[in-house]
Amino acid sequence: MARVPVAAVSGTQSVVAYPQLATNASGDVTAVWQQSLASSSTVIEAAQRPARAAAWGSPQTISASGVLQDGLAADGEFPAIAATSRGAAVVVWEDNGEIAAAERAGPLDQWSPPVRISSSGVDPEPPGVAITGPHSAMAIWTGQLPSGRSVVQVARVDLTRRRWGAPHTLEASRSLLTGAAIAASPGRAIVGVWKRALRGSVLGARTVQSEVQAASWSSASERTPQIKDVGAETDLSSQADASTESAQPQVGIVGGDGAIVVWQSGAGSDTRIATAVQLVPGREWHRAATLGEGGSLYPALAVSRTSATIAWQSGAGGIWACTTSLLSRGCTTPHRLTARSDISGPVISAAEDGATVVAWTQGNGAVWAAGGAKGALGRWATPVKLATRRGATPAVVLADDHWADVAWARSDPPRGSVPAANIEAAAVRVPTTRQPPR
Repeated sequence: MARVPVAAVSGTQSVVAYPQLATNASGDVTAVWQQSLASSSTVIEAAQRPARAAAWGSPQTISASGVLQDGLAADGEFPAIAATSRGAAVVVWEDNGEIAAAERAGPLDQWSPPVRISSSGVDPEPPGVAITGPHSAMAIWTGQLPSGRSVVQVARVDLTRRRWGAPHTLEASRSLLTGAAIAASPGRAIVGVWKRALRGSVLGARTVQSEVQAASWSSASERTPQIKDVGAETDLSSQADASTESAQPQVGIVGGDGAIVVWQSGAGSDTRIATAVQLVPGREWHRAATLGEGGSLYPALAVSRTSATIAWQSGAGGIWACTTSLLSRGCTTPHRLTARSDISGPVISAAEDGATVVAWTQGNGAVWAAGGAKGALGRWATPVKLATRRGATPAVVLADDHWADVAWARSDPPRGSVPAANIEAAAVRVPTTRQPPR
């Protein structure tokens, strides 16, 4: 296969990490990432590729930089992004013990100055964000209070007025609350998920037994949602330096109202991928398919109008994927996208009609992607290599015309950059110079 053309998203002045992508109905793509400065602090950068364009626009810093009012250096990390169909966008990130945010009213508008949206005194973890209406979004995060209690908090933003509401606490607990994620069907339903530790420690030889919890409510309702238990989760035992990656629950909304949550469940070397579905917001969760063999890890979830596609890292090696509907509670025969064992957990994105692209890294940082015209039918194309080495933390977003952007962090010590490739899901075709008209 011909070499995939790769475009530069960022500059190459410093180390970068954690790129994230979002697209709108017109096909404009926005990338955000974490970039280190010479002062050893980090900032959040953003760049855009207009629809049908080959080149990305110049990146700009959207987070604070320099020294904050409290004397601490600005330190933007772990960005998350969501965009409306018309191109309004919101980015949230962790910044030196706070959750900060910036918004853009449209694809041609400037980013707002960053603002703090978390409560004072909460030491937060990386946030998530989802579009909840034509002009609104919601962010979610977990954090710890000085008292030692953990909280799950959310905050809403009016994207037209660029105004955030006060954070609202969904849950407060003496147990450790971590790994929050959020999904929404604009104007209809919102679901937030997180983990509540039951026993064990994130350090040491013991596994951490957790319960996946969820809150679901209508976008039009302001009442506090009821917290429900979804299922048990197990994080594999980590080393004394806490270097082992911890999987987080994933959530998506199918068909406007129904929701699906996926997570790794089990004990010891017998972890598998568990799923649960909720057919109506606020109702009970029902356990559905359990996927993979022992040692399956790091599930990734993408949803369409009628189905959800799940990818995961197999305990025996390789990346597998299958598709499910909420009503069937089963899954298509899993398809192995790669048999390699030296891989990282996958990332995934789906179009409204079920077309799907999965990306991952393997070996010394080679970046790969595989696409399917209809994930539910198991029609996956042969994976294509997007980069040969030094890639990490890929991100993918798939537009409804089946063209996907895949971005990743490239390490060229002491420098780094964010490259991106544009591919078609159905056959994993790549444009020679620019993508075709949408």
